[in-house]
Amino acid sequence: MIGASARAGVAETTRLQAGLHTKLFIEGASLIFQGEIDGVRELFDGPGDRWQLAAYAGPVWIPSRGIYTGIAYQAFAEDLQVRSVTRHAADAWVSVIPRAHWEVMLSARGQRIGPREHAYVGMLQLHYWL
Repeated sequence: MIGASARAGVAETTRLQAGLHTKLFIEGASLIFQGEIDGVRELFDGPGDRWQLAAYAGPVWIPSRGIYTGIAYQAFAEDLQVRSVTRHAADAWVSVIPRAHWEVMLSARGQRIGPREHAYVGMLQLHYWL
């Protein structure tokens, strides 16, 4: 599957975004490969503007019904004209859906911000939806 998206937001600044995404399901291996890339142009009320780029790629493995686990690489360039502001991150997660409307998720993320800064987070979440 291949798709495209676009959106516009107008407030104090104007943000125009367009992107491509893809998913490939390999049934015999119970794997989903997915990726997305988005370009953003942000226009300010005053002079100037900036271009941004966001990307995501990673596989999801479904070992059995209701259990999903995945890893991903993400990148976000806040301003393509400024060096050393691109953020790189790696995610790993396990999601269990024990019954309809309920999800338990354990996730971990490591992120590099600029040339020397790092951030790490882990979360255990319980979701309920209607």
